[in-house]
Amino acid sequence: MKIIIESKYLKPTDFNDGDKVTILDEGEYKPSQFGKKLNITVKLPSGVEKIATMNNTSQAWMNENFGDESEEWVNKEVSVFKVNQMVGSSMKKIVYFGEIPGDNTDDESGINVEDVPM
Repeated sequence: MKIIIESKYLKPTDFNDGDKVTILDEGEYKPSQFGKKLNITVKLPSGVEKIATMNNTSQAWMNENFGDESEEWVNKEVSVFKVNQMVGSSMKKIVYFGEIPGDNTDDESGINVEDVPM
């Protein structure tokens, strides 16, 4: 029998792109190898609770959409995505909250800015 140890931390394998998670707490900053990172508890569509380490891009999106006080984020539903990104010398799947980074759609017009002739 294969022994499986579940992680308490949110991993890209825990969800599908575009799934909605619910923010359960205001989180807290924890030291990491890359400086302080915000850890928040989220509930997956399956009902499982995980700790998500939120990157700066996701924090900025949350600030812009829900306010710059993380207690304002509690009980909000947010889409999550995984994006391949260089981390050190290798590609890794990184979790993003809100929208896929690099989306070239202008928010006000809904037009993809790459489709606009220059």
